[in-house]
Amino acid sequence: MIFRALDIKANVRFGAWESMTSQLKSGDLDGIVFGTGFPTPALTQLIAAEPLDFVPPSADQIALIRKALPEISRSTVPAQTYPTQERDYLTIGLYNFAVAHKDLPGDFVYRIVKAVFDNREELVKAQSSAKETVPANIGRDELLPLHPGAARYYREIGVPIAVQQTQ
Repeated sequence: MIFRALDIKANVRFGAWESMTSQLKSGDLDGIVFGTGFPTPALTQLIAAEPLDFVPPSADQIALIRKALPEISRSTVPAQTYPTQERDYLTIGLYNFAVAHKDLPGDFVYRIVKAVFDNREELVKAQSSAKETVPANIGRDELLPLHPGAARYYREIGVPIAVQQTQ
């Protein structure tokens, strides 16, 4: 979908990370596009073995992608996340978020959201990319309305909620 949004003709292959990196090393692939949290150990290992360039999308490309795929947001991979990455890498991202039916009781949804953030350290231990699971990131959701129970939690802890975010 991203290539289509950018009108890029590409021979797309799907496969395990290890297979894709070996194909890149052998010259069978010109590039790899992937969605993952960062840092990605396999990418760090690949950079140690092969010189790689990070090719950031332009602002216009980001706008085209976001128009076609509104669930995508702007994202930044901070400088030095990878050894050869000298500057912040402006790109696109997709944040994890939970979706709840609008008819679920507000108190129930409130307790779920509170439990996630009250136990965030355990979540990060289980999945390192969960370090991005912080209340302030709710502002990056420009697509889905917040359940009233979730909105209650964010307001209680002082995180501003945009009017269009609430149901």
